[in-house]
Amino acid sequence: MTLFYIFIALIMFSLLNQQHLYFNVISFILAIIVAVTLFKVEKKLAQPFLPVVEFNRTISLVFVTDMLTALSLMGFNLYIPVYLQEHLKLSPLQSGLVIFPLSLAWIILNFNLYRLEKVFSRKTLYLSAFSLILITSIIIAIGLKSPIIIAFAVILAGCSFGFIYTKDSVIVQEETSPIQMKKMMSFYALTKNLGSSIGSTIMGYLYALKVGWFGANLHNVLGAVSVIFIILIIVWLTIYKNQTVESNR
Repeated sequence: MTLFYIFIALIMFSLLNQQHLYFNVISFILAIIVAVTLFKVEKKLAQPFLPVVEFNRTISLVFVTDMLTALSLMGFNLYIPVYLQEHLKLSPLQSGLVIFPLSLAWIILNFNLYRLEKVFSRKTLYLSAFSLILITSIIIAIGLKSPIIIAFAVILAGCSFGFIYTKDSVIVQEETSPIQMKKMMSFYALTKNLGSSIGSTIMGYLYALKVGWFGANLHNVLGAVSVIFIILIIVWLTIYKNQTVESNR
């Protein structure tokens, strides 16, 4: 348990330190090393604090996907409204209405997810969701001067984020043993919150940049989101195998 708290402390320092960037980088690298050590130690315990035995290939992939998705979602939820207010001079109400279709599409997708699952495989749905977010980022980057284009584009993102979050949660519940369910869901929630915290920090830093590989401000955020989902597409294409339930027990 001590290693777990050290990991959390290092992550928090890497996110909150504002003096020297290299301290943040070193802290984050140390956090990864501690996390790997923690998993190795927990595997040897009869009653581990973290149920590491539950992490088969699918669940591990889902946790990584969920953290990166939470990180990316911060770029949409936080910095699209900020951009609309700062650069297009929209009011807070107007910028909120522009991003609102994302939440609406999310809800509608959740009510109709079972229909899609009857037709498409899990892998196909995930790859489609990643691709839609990538397409959305490109559309918004091209149509940054048009709130209407942004409002329609975030509908695609809302469907995709909604699917990923909902399906990730379902997979963790389906592939976890009942005795470890509470621990795994708590760890799942922690992973999502960690992704959001890291996302708000990274996306804020990228948004503040006046120049970058992809442009300035929101271009950097959208570029980072695009890179993340290109990586996820590659990972799911190469690692995930279409199967109903995978178990390492």
